[in-house]
Amino acid sequence: AGAKLVLWPEPGPAGLPVLSKVIDGHGVTFMSSVPSLWRVATRLSLRPERGSLRRVHVGSAPLAAPLWQEICDWTGTRRVLNMYGITETSNWIGGWSAETGDLADNRVGQPWGGGLRVVGEDGALKVAGRGEVAVNSPGHRGVRVRRAP
Repeated sequence: AGAKLVLWPEPGPAGLPVLSKVIDGHGVTFMSSVPSLWRVATRLSLRPERGSLRRVHVGSAPLAAPLWQEICDWTGTRRVLNMYGITETSNWIGGWSAETGDLADNRVGQPWGGGLRVVGEDGALKVAGRGEVAVNSPGHRGVRVRRAP
């Protein structure tokens, strides 16, 4: 695709203080990450200076709105997406971008190229709520996963 993949060998506490140098040094434009990385990186590393980051995905754990805003401020982009995915679908199936300006704790937005519904206690499919998630996407028809309360 004409892009360069940067695999960072030291993303732990020892490496996080130099995260901005890695981003600037390689001209990183996209980053896939988890909230725990940002809780540490936004405190230990200076902000990148080059402004190369164009998109950041954050997932695999709940993302609080204040941390989401910190990530936007640190990265210098509003294209920070809180992602939703489940192991059974092998990838992200939806997300919500800070570009909307409407940040809320754990907001994951709309599915991409498919549908999500919550299975109610009565077995009916609902558009929103807590409970078992039913996924219908081009690659994963009828996957159902029980979500932790």
